[in-house]
Amino acid sequence: MTRFGLPNGLDAIARLRDEMDKVFANVLREVPSLGSAIPSILESQPRLNMWEDESTLFVEAEVPGLKLQELDVYAKDDELTIAGDRSAPEQAESDFRTRERAHTKFRRVVRLPVPINPELIEARLQQGILTLTMPKAECAKPKKIDVKLG
Repeated sequence: MTRFGLPNGLDAIARLRDEMDKVFANVLREVPSLGSAIPSILESQPRLNMWEDESTLFVEAEVPGLKLQELDVYAKDDELTIAGDRSAPEQAESDFRTRERAHTKFRRVVRLPVPINPELIEARLQQGILTLTMPKAECAKPKKIDVKLG
């Protein structure tokens, strides 16, 4: 298994995205007018981990501070969508000295590596972590083939 739990080609893409996230975050920190005036799209997206076993695909996404009513999760075909609205706190009209926390709507769409059974998905939100347990569709589960002699 690779660092991100993906096949080698996809692992390289995941590493590239991770590095690009760091580059853009550093640029926004270096240019104060951008960093404080415009919430970073990259930083507003929930970071996630995805892994699988023989029968299930798992996803954990960071959504700190969100309540259940501020979060929407959809699964359709080979895509998982996690959407939410990080509303601004009451002091939103204040004259901020530093403003790094993004208060915005977000929508993260992730292509799933295997077909899943959307009717059996379980989702839990605990301490700012959204955990999805998605049973694989029967066609995606490994099948043991009986080998016969002759």
